[in-house]
Amino acid sequence: MEIRVVPGALEGSGSALVAAGSSLNDVAARVAATSGIGDAAADGNVAAAFNHMIIVWRRELSLLGEAVNTTGKATHAAADAYVTADDAAMPRQL
Repeated sequence: MEIRVVPGALEGSGSALVAAGSSLNDVAARVAATSGIGDAAADGNVAAAFNHMIIVWRRELSLLGEAVNTTGKATHAAADAYVTADDAAMPRQL
């Protein structure tokens, strides 16, 4: 069995994941900006439920954004490690 790794592809994937994580964190911030909007509902139960939903969505989106961002950074680190290992085993010719 042979495993081939293309560090450039890992770098690209890592960059895409970091960007996606940042986007998720931006969405979480926008959701947080709607906090309290449920208070406009005439029914107190509806208002409380909506406000609770906003809190949960913001928290979960933030956690997801951080996880995706961390995965992207780890992917970058893996690409760097593969390049280092390759260079140690077979130095590049200039």
